[in-house]
Amino acid sequence: MKRTGDDYLDSLHLADIQVLSTLGLTDEDIAALRAQDKVEDAEGEYVIDAFASSDSLDAVVKVLSLTGRGINEVLLRDGQVFEIDGIKIECFLAPGHTWGHMVYLIDDRYLFTGDTIWFGADGGYSFISALAEDNRLAVRSLAELETKLEARKLHPMFLTGHTGWTDDLYFAFAHRDKLCSPFKKKVHDPSAPYDAYDESDDTEENAKRGFLPPVQKI
Repeated sequence: MKRTGDDYLDSLHLADIQVLSTLGLTDEDIAALRAQDKVEDAEGEYVIDAFASSDSLDAVVKVLSLTGRGINEVLLRDGQVFEIDGIKIECFLAPGHTWGHMVYLIDDRYLFTGDTIWFGADGGYSFISALAEDNRLAVRSLAELETKLEARKLHPMFLTGHTGWTDDLYFAFAHRDKLCSPFKKKVHDPSAPYDAYDESDDTEENAKRGFLPPVQKI
């Protein structure tokens, strides 16, 4: 386990030591650090403490700059594309539910939305409002995601984290400007046959039968 963790941190070139100064460091200071014996590399960064406020949280945050030198690399970035065993994976940053929430497009066909979209019987909503870090940001992220997909004429299968899937882009974004607030109101159709929490058919046998059939249009 320790070796796995060490390999992961090495892959991101995580720094071993942080040097602080009450007056800051100059370019000459950084060059001197690089010249030290057994120091592979060193970089300077800007750091500020800031106050952040959202719909549900007020917090003091530390903001760190990225230099692009290759130290303390970010694991994934918005728009980043990479492959695993020939499978293309594209990252879309969609903050709101969490600050760093990511959506993943697989081979331009399958979109894993996580907690970005909540499907109701009449279409998709921005995810559960009571659980979001910033609801207004979540709504904006959902609209931006739709814009990106439409600009590239992509109509993937949407696979959510909790409420099933659809291959209908217009159904998925039907209520992109509205929040899902399940704790404030009753569902509008209690007799609906579909129960998002009923996973009795989610078995290994069913999973091996192949692709799911297209969803019924509403």
